[in-house]
Amino acid sequence: RRKDEGAVDAALERLDFTHCDHPDRLPAEIERLLAARQLTPEEAKLADREGVAWFLSTPIAQRAADFARRRAAHEPGIHLRREIPFTWAAPLDPVAPPSDPADFPTIRGIIDLLLVDTRARTAELIDYKTDSLHTWQSALPNYQRQMRHYLRAASAILTFPVSTATLCFLTPHEIRAVPLEDAAASSTS
Repeated sequence: RRKDEGAVDAALERLDFTHCDHPDRLPAEIERLLAARQLTPEEAKLADREGVAWFLSTPIAQRAADFARRRAAHEPGIHLRREIPFTWAAPLDPVAPPSDPADFPTIRGIIDLLLVDTRARTAELIDYKTDSLHTWQSALPNYQRQMRHYLRAASAILTFPVSTATLCFLTPHEIRAVPLEDAAASSTS
Protein backbone atom coordinates (compact mmCIF):
# COMPACT_ATOMS: atom_id res chain seq x y z
CA ARG A 1 0.00 0.00 0.00
CA ARG A 2 1.38 3.40 -0.98
CA LYS A 3 1.90 6.01 1.74
CA ASP A 4 -0.16 8.61 -0.12
CA GLU A 5 -3.05 6.14 -0.47
CA GLY A 6 -3.02 5.55 3.29
CA ALA A 7 -2.88 9.29 3.91
CA VAL A 8 -5.91 9.92 1.69
CA ASP A 9 -7.82 7.11 3.40
CA ALA A 10 -6.92 8.53 6.82
CA ALA A 11 -8.06 12.03 5.86
CA LEU A 12 -11.34 10.89 4.30
CA GLU A 13 -12.07 8.49 7.15
CA ARG A 14 -11.82 11.25 9.75
CA LEU A 15 -13.12 14.23 7.79
CA ASP A 16 -16.27 15.66 9.38
CA PHE A 17 -18.74 16.14 6.54
CA THR A 18 -20.96 18.34 8.73
CA HIS A 19 -18.19 20.98 8.82
CA CYS A 20 -16.33 20.19 5.63
CA ASP A 21 -18.99 20.05 2.95
CA HIS A 22 -17.23 22.34 0.47
CA PRO A 23 -13.68 22.41 -0.96
CA ASP A 24 -13.01 25.82 0.61
CA ARG A 25 -13.42 24.28 4.06
CA LEU A 26 -10.81 21.55 3.57
CA PRO A 27 -7.75 23.49 4.87
CA ALA A 28 -9.52 24.29 8.15
CA GLU A 29 -10.69 20.69 8.48
CA ILE A 30 -7.13 19.39 7.93
CA GLU A 31 -5.92 21.80 10.64
CA ARG A 32 -8.70 20.61 12.97
CA LEU A 33 -7.70 16.98 12.39
CA LEU A 34 -4.04 17.83 13.03
CA ALA A 35 -4.84 19.73 16.24
CA ALA A 36 -7.01 16.83 17.46
CA ARG A 37 -4.19 14.41 16.58
CA GLN A 38 -6.56 12.51 14.32
CA LEU A 39 -4.20 13.04 11.41
CA THR A 40 -0.41 12.97 11.55
CA PRO A 41 1.67 15.73 9.97
CA GLU A 42 2.97 13.15 7.46
CA GLU A 43 -0.59 12.11 6.52
CA ALA A 44 -1.58 15.77 6.12
CA LYS A 45 1.43 16.34 3.87
CA LEU A 46 0.92 13.20 1.75
CA ALA A 47 -2.87 13.37 1.36
CA ASP A 48 -3.96 14.42 -2.12
CA ARG A 49 -5.62 17.67 -1.05
CA GLU A 50 -6.51 18.61 -4.60
CA GLY A 51 -8.23 15.24 -5.10
CA VAL A 52 -10.04 15.46 -1.76
CA ALA A 53 -11.12 19.04 -2.51
CA TRP A 54 -12.45 17.90 -5.88
CA PHE A 55 -14.35 15.08 -4.16
CA LEU A 56 -15.95 17.61 -1.77
CA SER A 57 -17.35 19.45 -4.81
CA THR A 58 -19.15 16.36 -6.13
CA PRO A 59 -22.81 15.40 -5.62
CA ILE A 60 -21.58 12.26 -3.84
CA ALA A 61 -19.84 14.31 -1.16
CA GLN A 62 -22.92 16.51 -0.88
CA ARG A 63 -25.00 13.37 -0.18
CA ALA A 64 -22.45 12.33 2.45
CA ALA A 65 -22.69 15.80 4.03
CA ASP A 66 -26.49 15.53 4.02
CA PHE A 67 -26.28 12.14 5.74
CA ALA A 68 -23.79 13.53 8.28
CA ARG A 69 -26.12 16.43 9.13
CA ARG A 70 -29.11 14.08 9.40
CA ARG A 71 -27.08 11.73 11.61
CA ALA A 72 -25.93 14.65 13.80
CA ALA A 73 -29.61 15.64 14.20
CA HIS A 74 -30.30 12.07 15.41
CA GLU A 75 -32.64 11.28 12.55
CA PRO A 76 -33.75 7.67 13.06
CA GLY A 77 -32.30 5.07 10.70
CA ILE A 78 -29.57 7.29 9.23
CA HIS A 79 -26.05 5.86 9.28
CA LEU A 80 -22.80 7.11 7.79
CA ARG A 81 -20.12 4.44 8.22
CA ARG A 82 -16.50 4.51 7.11
CA GLU A 83 -13.73 1.98 6.67
CA ILE A 84 -15.97 -1.01 7.36
CA PRO A 85 -14.09 -4.31 7.19
CA PHE A 86 -16.16 -7.30 6.13
CA THR A 87 -15.80 -10.97 5.36
CA TRP A 88 -18.50 -12.68 3.34
CA ALA A 89 -18.76 -16.10 1.73
CA ALA A 90 -20.84 -16.30 -1.42
CA PRO A 91 -20.77 -17.78 -4.91
CA LEU A 92 -18.95 -15.71 -7.51
CA ASP A 93 -21.86 -16.37 -9.87
CA PRO A 94 -25.18 -15.93 -8.01
CA VAL A 95 -27.13 -17.26 -11.01
CA ALA A 96 -25.32 -20.64 -11.08
CA PRO A 97 -23.83 -21.15 -7.60
CA PRO A 98 -21.99 -24.32 -6.57
CA SER A 99 -24.28 -26.81 -4.82
CA ASP A 100 -22.03 -26.98 -1.75
CA PRO A 101 -21.68 -23.69 0.22
CA ALA A 102 -18.22 -24.90 1.31
CA ASP A 103 -17.16 -24.18 -2.28
CA PHE A 104 -18.09 -20.49 -1.99
CA PRO A 105 -15.08 -18.19 -2.00
CA THR A 106 -14.54 -15.88 0.95
CA ILE A 107 -14.62 -12.22 -0.02
CA ARG A 108 -12.83 -9.76 2.25
CA GLY A 109 -12.73 -6.05 1.90
CA ILE A 110 -13.08 -2.63 3.46
CA ILE A 111 -15.93 -0.35 2.45
CA ASP A 112 -14.64 3.23 2.38
CA LEU A 113 -17.99 4.96 2.89
CA LEU A 114 -21.49 3.57 3.31
CA LEU A 115 -24.58 5.78 3.53
CA VAL A 116 -27.55 3.86 4.92
CA ASP A 117 -31.16 4.82 5.51
CA THR A 118 -32.68 1.79 7.25
CA ARG A 119 -36.17 3.31 7.31
CA ALA A 120 -36.20 3.75 3.52
CA ARG A 121 -34.16 0.52 3.12
CA THR A 122 -31.63 2.23 0.86
CA ALA A 123 -27.87 2.38 0.93
CA GLU A 124 -25.06 3.79 -1.17
CA LEU A 125 -21.53 2.45 -1.25
CA ILE A 126 -18.65 4.81 -2.13
CA ASP A 127 -15.08 3.75 -2.80
CA TYR A 128 -12.17 6.19 -3.09
CA LYS A 129 -9.37 5.40 -5.53
CA THR A 130 -5.98 7.12 -5.71
CA ASP A 131 -4.86 5.83 -9.12
CA SER A 132 -2.81 8.14 -11.32
CA LEU A 133 -4.01 9.83 -14.47
CA HIS A 134 -2.24 7.08 -16.41
CA THR A 135 -3.52 3.96 -14.63
CA TRP A 136 -7.11 4.54 -13.56
CA GLN A 137 -8.73 3.51 -16.85
CA SER A 138 -6.80 0.24 -17.12
CA ALA A 139 -7.69 -0.58 -13.49
CA LEU A 140 -11.38 0.29 -13.92
CA PRO A 141 -12.65 -3.20 -14.95
CA ASN A 142 -11.03 -4.80 -11.89
CA TYR A 143 -12.45 -2.11 -9.61
CA GLN A 144 -15.92 -2.58 -11.13
CA ARG A 145 -15.71 -6.32 -10.47
CA GLN A 146 -14.56 -5.58 -6.89
CA MET A 147 -17.48 -3.21 -6.35
CA ARG A 148 -19.98 -5.78 -7.65
CA HIS A 149 -18.73 -8.15 -4.94
CA TYR A 150 -18.96 -5.35 -2.37
CA LEU A 151 -22.52 -4.56 -3.50
CA ARG A 152 -23.59 -8.17 -3.12
CA ALA A 153 -21.90 -8.43 0.28
CA ALA A 154 -23.39 -5.18 1.58
CA SER A 155 -26.84 -6.16 0.28
CA ALA A 156 -26.65 -9.52 2.04
CA ILE A 157 -25.33 -8.01 5.27
CA LEU A 158 -27.93 -5.21 5.35
CA THR A 159 -30.71 -7.58 4.15
CA PHE A 160 -31.85 -5.11 1.50
CA PRO A 161 -30.37 -4.12 -1.87
CA VAL A 162 -27.65 -1.48 -1.85
CA SER A 163 -28.90 1.04 -4.40
CA THR A 164 -25.65 2.49 -5.66
CA ALA A 165 -21.94 1.84 -5.82
CA THR A 166 -19.68 4.63 -6.96
CA LEU A 167 -15.97 4.70 -7.65
CA CYS A 168 -14.38 8.10 -7.00
CA PHE A 169 -10.99 8.47 -8.68
CA LEU A 170 -9.48 11.41 -6.82
CA THR A 171 -6.43 12.22 -8.94
CA PRO A 172 -8.06 12.14 -12.39
CA HIS A 173 -11.28 13.64 -10.97
CA GLU A 174 -13.48 10.89 -12.37
CA ILE A 175 -16.62 9.23 -11.02
CA ARG A 176 -17.88 5.89 -12.26
CA ALA A 177 -21.10 4.22 -11.18
CA VAL A 178 -21.05 0.44 -11.02
CA PRO A 179 -23.94 -1.50 -12.56
CA LEU A 180 -26.15 -3.03 -9.91
CA GLU A 181 -27.45 -6.17 -11.63
CA ASP A 182 -25.44 -8.47 -9.34
CA ALA A 183 -26.70 -6.79 -6.17
CA ALA A 184 -30.32 -7.21 -7.23
CA ALA A 185 -29.76 -10.89 -8.03
CA SER A 186 -28.13 -11.61 -4.66
CA SER A 187 -30.85 -9.96 -2.61
CA THR A 188 -33.45 -12.37 -3.94
CA SER A 189 -31.43 -15.56 -3.41
